[in-house]
Amino acid sequence: MRQNLKFAPAEPVAVAIGAVTLINTFETRPEHQDEVLRRLAEINEAHVTGYPGFVSSTLHFSLDGRRVVNYAEWDSREAWLAMANDPRIKIGRAHV
Repeated sequence: MRQNLKFAPAEPVAVAIGAVTLINTFETRPEHQDEVLRRLAEINEAHVTGYPGFVSSTLHFSLDGRRVVNYAEWDSREAWLAMANDPRIKIGRAHV
């Protein structure tokens, strides 16, 4: 069984009050679940992890193959909005 994909700093991070946790669920067909996981991992590695305020992101997959969940943490709403409004992120998400 494949492991969940985790993108986080090597050292534990203390998150301040005002931190943001996002839980995004992506519906997919079982035959496309691996591709959705791959694309989300690519977006995270290429564009998201370097943003100021990024804390961590973990991708989870359902056993029935119909869902992928991204559990992401940011140190502030403003940091998350800066990333979410980046055109590179919007273009990448369009292909998920």
